[in-house]
Amino acid sequence: MAFMVARQRPAVAYAVAIGAVALAAWIRLTASDWFIEGVPFLTFFPAVLVATVVGGLGAGLFAAACSVGVAWYFFWSHRSPGSSAQRQWFLSCPSVSFPD
Repeated sequence: MAFMVARQRPAVAYAVAIGAVALAAWIRLTASDWFIEGVPFLTFFPAVLVATVVGGLGAGLFAAACSVGVAWYFFWSHRSPGSSAQRQWFLSCPSVSFPD
C-alpha cells in the first residue's frame, strides 16, 4: 500500500529517491575503507532500485541522475570523463530502472 501512495504522489516518490541517494552517499562516505577504490557506484545501485520500486520509473531515473552527480562530485572527480566505470554505470542504470 505504501508503494501505491508514493506512486500517486510524485513529491513522496522523489523524496524517497533523494533519501535513498543520500543514505547511499552517507554509507559510501562513512565506510569508504571497506569499498574498492575503483567502484564509486556500488552503494548507489540499491538506492536506484529502491527509488524505482517505491516511486516508479521517474523516481528511479531521478535517483540514477542524482547518484551520478553525487558519486562524480565526491568519489570520482579525479578520474577522466569517459572512463570504463562511467560507461558501465550509464549502461546499467536503465536495466535497474526498468525492472519489468
